[in-house]
Amino acid sequence: MQQFGWESTSDEVLAGKNLSGQTYLITGVSAGLGVETTRALAARGAHIIGTARDLAKARTALAGYQECDNRVTLVPLDLADLSSVRQAAGQIVELAYPL
Repeated sequence: MQQFGWESTSDEVLAGKNLSGQTYLITGVSAGLGVETTRALAARGAHIIGTARDLAKARTALAGYQECDNRVTLVPLDLADLSSVRQAAGQIVELAYPL
């Protein structure tokens, strides 16, 4: 079994995985780890429900990754605002994707 550490990349961890038919919820898809996680999972066939405070920033961050096209559904979410959390939860339930 392969060991992974702090130098491991998401592509190394997910090598050989087929995630088609699976849906993942990822917060913070407008920068950093959220973008990289979204890219790596989408590249293996997963559908992503991605949340961010600023959807325009999220769209810009994901625009350079062809593997994210048609695999990411964006939902606005500000984790510091409970009403935003409730609205996002409602939208995610309405999407009816299996999680």
